[in-house]
Amino acid sequence: MRWTDREFASGANITGAPTEAGKAPLRPFTSGRPALAAVLEFLPAAQTGTGQTVAANVGGHALTIPVGTLAGAQPAKLNAWQWMVKGDHRFNDKHSLTSRVLIDTRETISGQSVPPGLTPQSPQKRYNANAGVTSTLTF
Repeated sequence: MRWTDREFASGANITGAPTEAGKAPLRPFTSGRPALAAVLEFLPAAQTGTGQTVAANVGGHALTIPVGTLAGAQPAKLNAWQWMVKGDHRFNDKHSLTSRVLIDTRETISGQSVPPGLTPQSPQKRYNANAGVTSTLTF
């Protein structure tokens, strides 16, 4: 017996990310603000502006930050192939043997693509085997 499970989900876009024009007024305020510096360094600018702005007050300065949509988020993918082989043998009325082998091979791609390098691809192979003997004893 064999069955396959294949799933694909498109990645989500990030809305509300600052555009390149939105990053510019924030750059002078990165000193002493490691979180802001990390966002500006590792989050790419939104490729598509939405025409919306976000108001921010940084260090007593009122800023208007243009935001947009950051596309290119990593899609999630799952490919799973599963096989099962089973065999039964009856020796006589009192003794029988059963066996099962399950093989599960899968490939998963998930995570995020922004910033680069956070998208793991993890192939896995799992095996399960069992055997059993059934005997009927009479006294």
